[in-house]
Amino acid sequence: MSKKFGWVDYANLGAQMAQARAQSATHQELMHQTRLMQSESQRKNTVIQAKQYLVQCENSLNKSSVVFEKYPYYTILRLEYIAEEFRGSNLQSLFTEIHDLRIANEFQINIDNKIRDLRDDNSVFEEKLSELRDNMLGMERIADAYNCIIQNEGLKDTEPEYNRIRNNLTEKNKNRKMLLTIAVSIILLLSYTTGFFPNTVRGTSEWNGCEPLSESNYYDCEDYGEYELYLESFSWEPDFDTENPRPYWYFESTVINFNDGTTLTEYFYGKSYPNEGCAYLAFTNAEGLSGSIFNPSSWWNDEYCQENAPFVLIIPELTVLFVFGLFYLLSRRLFRLKMPLEIEEEMTTKLRNDIIIEKTISSYENVSTEDDIVNNFSYYSENISKNSPTDNSYLI
Repeated sequence: MSKKFGWVDYANLGAQMAQARAQSATHQELMHQTRLMQSESQRKNTVIQAKQYLVQCENSLNKSSVVFEKYPYYTILRLEYIAEEFRGSNLQSLFTEIHDLRIANEFQINIDNKIRDLRDDNSVFEEKLSELRDNMLGMERIADAYNCIIQNEGLKDTEPEYNRIRNNLTEKNKNRKMLLTIAVSIILLLSYTTGFFPNTVRGTSEWNGCEPLSESNYYDCEDYGEYELYLESFSWEPDFDTENPRPYWYFESTVINFNDGTTLTEYFYGKSYPNEGCAYLAFTNAEGLSGSIFNPSSWWNDEYCQENAPFVLIIPELTVLFVFGLFYLLSRRLFRLKMPLEIEEEMTTKLRNDIIIEKTISSYENVSTEDDIVNNFSYYSENISKNSPTDNSYLI
């Protein structure tokens, strides 16, 4: 990074900025405590912190004359900063003792007078002071973006690595999900076909030598044949020997061969409740019968069954589709291979940094690229460092 941008590690400038942040943090903490103050104990702690802050400010003011002899511009800028922070802290609202109030008021007057006296000194040029003030403001505006650029330099390999791992995971997830989807689809299809889920009886029968009865939708046949399951021994069959046999679905196709050589095939799809002795048709093409999944009618028009008819019949196909859809949604989360936490965190940091950098570029006219941010920050830092203490003992 240092070779690319010519960046210099301004250790003393860093110490100065750290000191300023620490003093500002004390001020911010005082403001926060003032807003949250709810009990006498909290108030006492806040007053103690306020007195400590006042002592810090007084020490800086007392030290300023000595520091001014070697670093006049630094001294003025620091005192201006302290005065502004002190004025914003509104310490007078925290103190209840007249002695403390008098000291706080005197400090505000003394520091304002001190700043005015130092600026009137013949060794101070207003243009240079203004330039340094602008440099400090400019550095403060782009400091976050500059730090993000430095951090991103160490994360430059993160994005390619992230994309590589993401592509691999995407492919693995895709294959894994496809295999699981196929497996579940086969299981559901076999369960549905054999009638094990949901419980369904599927079969056919063939009637021969039939004649229609003129006054009903029934037929008089010589041979009603036998009911045969579609998959024979593989099919699910209801167990009527149990005390409370479970409800089940049935699908039956009946081939009716008439004596005149014509053939009619009727289909019946419904649900049976053997423990109640009721059955309801969902679909049928048989003449004289009707089927519906909503408010279905009893097959035999039984009064008890009609009164206890279900509001809706959820056909097995919908149940299977619902289970498949539920599995598919869950598989997107439960069977997803995750990005390594370290790479995820680094990429999150880089994206956050990119947002801060982009926001800085779009907010200030004098920066349009990352290089502009680095170059301006280096220029501001170097100019300020030339007029700032190199010895920590001169920091105020």
